[in-house]
Amino acid sequence: MSAGEQAPGFGIVEATWEKIDNQTDTVGNSGASDPLEIGDPLWRGEIAVNLKDRAQFDLWGAFFSRRKLRTYSFIMPRTFRRKPRDASIASDVGLVLTSIDVAGSALVLSGWGAGKAAHYGDMISYRTANGGYYIGEIQAEATADSAGAISVEVWPRPRAMHATQAARDPRRIDALGEFKLLDRPDIREKRADWSIKFDFEQVLR
Repeated sequence: MSAGEQAPGFGIVEATWEKIDNQTDTVGNSGASDPLEIGDPLWRGEIAVNLKDRAQFDLWGAFFSRRKLRTYSFIMPRTFRRKPRDASIASDVGLVLTSIDVAGSALVLSGWGAGKAAHYGDMISYRTANGGYYIGEIQAEATADSAGAISVEVWPRPRAMHATQAARDPRRIDALGEFKLLDRPDIREKRADWSIKFDFEQVLR
């Protein structure tokens, strides 16, 4: 058993990805508020799985057993946003994460492809300095220059990237995030029909 095992991808029929800004604020009589950040922003959500295949259901069941509830993390893409909206982007070969701008919540990359676009809602990921996974959603339209370089605004803000370029593994296709279970999965068995629901929260490292 280990952290970082990829979740099975089959049978997912619904996915909720919620943006969590960890803030508290004091609201005055004037209605003005003074928000205070109490933690890093992260993803939280719910996955619904429906299966007609017993073997696939058993694979999901074994996967959950190996998690030991919240003991071991897992990785997965955002199921219904596995590819960028620019249909001309068919591979991440040659994509390089060159720098990050934490204050500006932006990533600078090369190898994007001359003139290829980044659209808001596209997902992007890379390996972090602590061996984790950053996964973000692009927040503004951008187009790579003639050399294929681009700066993309993302949410949540970036985390320190892996020191080794080859290990950063930036992805626009099947961008991966690291997560943990929030509670026991809801697993239901019927005749030739199996369903699972589980809540997840992003692991930040």
